[in-house]
Order: sequence, then structure tokens, then C-alpha cells
Amino acid sequence: MIFETRELFRKYTDSDTLDTIVAYPAVVEMWRRCAADYAALVAVRDDDHDITYREMDSHMAGLRGKLRDLGLNPKDRVALLAPNGYECALAIMSVVTAGMTAIILPPQLPEQAVTGLCMMTGVKAIVYGESMA
Repeated sequence: MIFETRELFRKYTDSDTLDTIVAYPAVVEMWRRCAADYAALVAVRDDDHDITYREMDSHMAGLRGKLRDLGLNPKDRVALLAPNGYECALAIMSVVTAGMTAIILPPQLPEQAVTGLCMMTGVKAIVYGESMA
């Protein structure tokens, strides 16, 4: 997966080094700005997908709605099990922009380990990629 492109974020920084993000109190606001400013550009590219910021923003809104339909609220913990790629990026960004905490787990973990980690971290839901179903 490739996140396109560091240069797009230059205007959100206070220097040419891209080391410091300025004036944005949260990832949510930065995402909203990028989705608006670069709507037609590719946000995520992997082997199976070439997704624009507009498309990803729409997909994220759908997943955030599903999380809310489950009764989840900001600050709730959500486990994510998805291989690296678009599904993983979508899940992380959806959870984070919903104000929830993403607990990212390797999808190859045995079911017993996933259960134990979810119990230890207080996870209220698990999101997994279609390939994990």
C-alpha cells in the first residue's frame, strides 16, 4: 500500500521537513481538509484498489455509521484485524475519525489470542477485513 504523496501535506506543516503538523488539533480535522482539498487525487493505492480521497471519505463515513449503529461511542476501543492494504487503512481511519481508539491486531493471531487481547484491552467491537470472514 502506498499513501500518496508526502508533498500533498506540505501546506499542513510549518517547515519544509514535514516533521511538525501545525494548527490542526486532531487527525479528524486534517483528514477533512485533505479530503476536501484533494478529493479527486489518489489517497490509497494497493494491489487491489486505487481509491481517491473522495471515495475513501465516503467509505469511511459508511463504516463510522456502522460503528455507531452498533452503539459505539467516541473513546470506545475497537479491535482491527485486517491484512495490510486498503481494508486496514479504511478501518484505522474510520475508527480514529469516529473518535474511537483502534487496537490493531495482526490478522494471523490465533482466535484464542485475539479473544484474550480483546478482553484485556476492553474492546467493544472487532472490525475485520472481508478476507478474514
